[in-house]
Amino acid sequence: MQVLVAGSAVWQLKDLAPYIKEPGTGEWRLLFRTPDTKLFTKVKKEMVHKTYALPFAPDPFRASAELDSLYSGLLEPVLPKPRARSILPFWK
Repeated sequence: MQVLVAGSAVWQLKDLAPYIKEPGTGEWRLLFRTPDTKLFTKVKKEMVHKTYALPFAPDPFRASAELDSLYSGLLEPVLPKPRARSILPFWK
């Protein structure tokens, strides 16, 4: 899976033109850095690929519930699936 991190300013969107409506090959996601809510909503409707908004985070590696949720959704296809646990610990 490929992730394209993009700026969310209006003048930067023209650089995304080749990616906006092209399905391309393989699975990839678009991640916009701190986008304007109205602009992000419009752009997301035009995208073929799954699109995410990265909230303002001075340190994106510092854990927070909001970032954990975002990264879980973004990386869902490649993260291991939790296995259902048996009610009997010795039964595998």
